[in-house]
Amino acid sequence: MRDIKAIFDIGNDSIKAVIFADDEGKTTMLAKHMEPTQGMRKWKILDSEGFTRSINNIVENFVKKLWGDFIDEVFVSISHPESLVKRIAEQKRIMDPEIWEWDVEHLSRVIADVAVKNNMETIKIVPVHRIIDDDKKEKDPIWLKWKRLELVADAFMIPKNLYNGIIESFNKVWLSVSDIIPNILSSSEIALDYDRKDLGVVLVDIWKNQTSYTIFEEGFPLWYWTIPLWGEDVTKDISIGMQIDIKEAEDIKKTHWTAIVDK
Repeated sequence: MRDIKAIFDIGNDSIKAVIFADDEGKTTMLAKHMEPTQGMRKWKILDSEGFTRSINNIVENFVKKLWGDFIDEVFVSISHPESLVKRIAEQKRIMDPEIWEWDVEHLSRVIADVAVKNNMETIKIVPVHRIIDDDKKEKDPIWLKWKRLELVADAFMIPKNLYNGIIESFNKVWLSVSDIIPNILSSSEIALDYDRKDLGVVLVDIWKNQTSYTIFEEGFPLWYWTIPLWGEDVTKDISIGMQIDIKEAEDIKKTHWTAIVDK
């Protein structure tokens, strides 16, 4: 097996992980594992040793199943109720007759430099669209003949102390994180095709401890956001409204999905 990748989805209550490998040009899932999140409470790592222990338990489980192979790359997926999305626009004049790749790369570097906020770490910069000569949106402007190029991109940020804690914990188990991806990005890539994004759609991703959403129109994301409203609130409302315990309310929520009032 070659090119073994591990994906860790870090949640406030549990960490889910899966490993894939390139087997003769075909992507194969080798194993998956879920471990309770130790050392974290309300999205803050309060006990770094406990959090590292959760990561290490997953890694040890994978090592037993890899039969001597090693994990080549680690990707982390995460969402946080205090995460921020900052939309940034930068432009430059095009001196050559055509737009070249390095024009886009230059604007990307400028955006990365200005995407800074105190106590926050920028984990991903995603181009939204390019604007040609102030009025024409283009996804790929390379080779087009225009005088001005503007790049609009979204910078995704999470609290710096959480970022540092994640990186340090993986380093302690001898793994280096290749990339950290906001959950709402991966959700939109999986759940939405281009037609839905083009017509206009809202994707709502409800987690146990928070809800993320994104809005698309004409193929472009209008905005991303995370709000402190989550699945646990629905469970508590069912429990209070029907005067039943939390476990039964959770079962009702997962089983029935809808509630109809009979007059």
